[in-house]
Amino acid sequence: MLELTRAANYLCDKVRESLFRGYRLEQGVLLVERGPSMDLTNRIYRTEYRGPERTRQPWPYPGLQEFRKVRHTRDTTIGYGGCVAEEKAAEREAQQAAAHGPGTAEAAPGQ
Repeated sequence: MLELTRAANYLCDKVRESLFRGYRLEQGVLLVERGPSMDLTNRIYRTEYRGPERTRQPWPYPGLQEFRKVRHTRDTTIGYGGCVAEEKAAEREAQQAAAHGPGTAEAAPGQ
């Protein structure tokens, strides 16, 4: 939802730059509301592409695979992104490779 809101705010900026300077000026940017959280409060997030994210070609969103790698650099993130099971499996593989050297795999017990 955060990335979708970033993209929508970017699109609104582009409309103001190219087509209609007054587009959504009265309403302002799009926001995301999340909650209630554990302390029973709602939080409101203003998410936008910033710096080099805005000038990435052909558009700021890099696609799902790349986004999973760079999402932690965005202005606001929630959770880990991607599949936690996949992340844990990748961590185990990296630990096994470091322990046993490159190109080796440890057999599972009983095999």
